[in-house]
Amino acid sequence: MAKSMTGYGRSEVKSRSYGGFFIEIQGVNRKHCDINITVPKTMSVLEPKIRAIVAACIARGRINVHVGQVKVQEEHKLWYFDKDMVKAYYRNLKAIKKELGLKGDLDIGLISGCRDFISSKEPPELKPASVWPYLSRGLKKAIKCFQDMREREGATICRQIKKPLMDISKRLQEIRDATPLLLDHFIKRLRKRIQDLGVNVKNDDERVQKEVAILAEHADITEELNRMQSHLDQFRVLMKKPEPVGRNMDFLLQEMMREMNTMGSKALHTDILTQVIYIKGQLEKIREQIQNIE
Repeated sequence: MAKSMTGYGRSEVKSRSYGGFFIEIQGVNRKHCDINITVPKTMSVLEPKIRAIVAACIARGRINVHVGQVKVQEEHKLWYFDKDMVKAYYRNLKAIKKELGLKGDLDIGLISGCRDFISSKEPPELKPASVWPYLSRGLKKAIKCFQDMREREGATICRQIKKPLMDISKRLQEIRDATPLLLDHFIKRLRKRIQDLGVNVKNDDERVQKEVAILAEHADITEELNRMQSHLDQFRVLMKKPEPVGRNMDFLLQEMMREMNTMGSKALHTDILTQVIYIKGQLEKIREQIQNIE
């Protein structure tokens, strides 16, 4: 099924040494592939690897990739006591107590109240090569979520354009059914013109027959109808393909619009022109929808 260019994916991964990372991917429609990557400065060396993985999965669209470290909650930090400082503090307190003759106990409560003894454990310096195995796994998960959403959006677009395609097929059949009436229409119009000019010409006059033959050839829209049907069939096939088809769809719509313009200029009959105008309107609706197809 054709994919949309719009989508969003996110994943989180954790490493024992460096904590957690999150990867976000967002896509919007764009004629060409444009990948924008934002990573922490310490991981900037990994940007080419990230770009290569994303580019292998995306053919068109503006893709924003954001990689960041998950903020560690205070209660999840690793804390430690400076034992040497605690011992020195305790010895000094005992000496002061003895020298001044103070009463009271020196317990853990007094010592733990001094925050200078406690500090959070600093994470080790980030090494991109060590982070990459975790990050690449998270990137692939985010891309999977991103692609799943694009497939759902693409399926929705395809459902929305099925009705216009059915309407076009119906109107084309009505035009095909009306084409035998075109020759009679042109013959009657030619006779009226001759009568309006006051010229006495018989119906079987050779000049009249030649003019009728020219008009019939000019009004023949069989080829345009056949090509339109072929384009519609190709368009339906494209809708079912998983690979990028947006450009091909756009090209087919241009060709169908060209056929309808030719048909309208050749078949100068009110009923057929009405159908042509309606079909062109439906083609324009489809064109607006597929602007978001990859």
